[in-house]
Amino acid sequence: KDSMTRCNNCFQEFEEVLGLCPYCGFAPGETSPDVYCLSPGTMLGDETHPDRYIVGQKIGMGGFGIIYKAWDCRLETMVAIKEFYPSGLVNRVANSSSIILASQKREAEFIYGKSRFMEEARYLAKFNSHPNIVNVFEYFEANGTAYFVMEYLDGKTLDKDINDETYGIQQLPLERCVKIATAICSALRSMHAAGILHRDISPNNIMRCYNGNIKLLDFGAARFPSGIEAPLRVVKPGFTPPEQYNEVDEQGPFTDIYALGATLYYALSGKVPEESSDRKKEDHLIPLEKLNPHVPHHISVTI
Repeated sequence: KDSMTRCNNCFQEFEEVLGLCPYCGFAPGETSPDVYCLSPGTMLGDETHPDRYIVGQKIGMGGFGIIYKAWDCRLETMVAIKEFYPSGLVNRVANSSSIILASQKREAEFIYGKSRFMEEARYLAKFNSHPNIVNVFEYFEANGTAYFVMEYLDGKTLDKDINDETYGIQQLPLERCVKIATAICSALRSMHAAGILHRDISPNNIMRCYNGNIKLLDFGAARFPSGIEAPLRVVKPGFTPPEQYNEVDEQGPFTDIYALGATLYYALSGKVPEESSDRKKEDHLIPLEKLNPHVPHHISVTI
């Protein structure tokens, strides 16, 4: 019987004699096509266990971080690792795991952002018992930056569910949306009780896992009780409430509730809601029940 090996990119097992991974086409020793990313096969960990994790393919990227699929060598399981990589502020050293500042004048900005990144991990780890909030297992510093290790989620974000690759934008079934609403409300109830505002509820931050679980993602814009503000204010037209467009208006649990309502409106109608700042002046939002005959009146008015 041929010996088995594990792909350093997608971590599927296959017969070593094949050479190339039959699942993702990765060849041993291949570097990442994105020069700013860690190459597949890079070992990562804290000072005590520097080789605990094998970094694999990039699975997501935002303005302040890169998310990789990774393999936990100790527990022999798939995880996701988020790296603090503020775009425009740092660069990756060629053929190295280390990062360098694009400008020394912005060192204070980098240090502040990194501390905020670590704070995100610390607060998220407190909700590991909640079924609808992504779990964080540990966080550490390495390569001149910071990382935290999360559960690996296999599924689709809500925006990809709505805007299907094959069928285009579609209205999601009512029963599915009610399940999503219930799950995210449960997550928000726990967060708000702890004094945390998410401030970025939107279709791309809600994951519907293939095992049926619903998870709230990405707390990069959250407001935590410590008062350390996120380095960047996130605004997503159609989903962001009016109070997030300026520094004056008070924000509260209602900020997240508005964004969740807008997200559900989009999921059930296939139409992004009218911009909130425009609605403040004159509201032309069409009731949901007029756009989708499957939505009963009481759910339409609730959303």
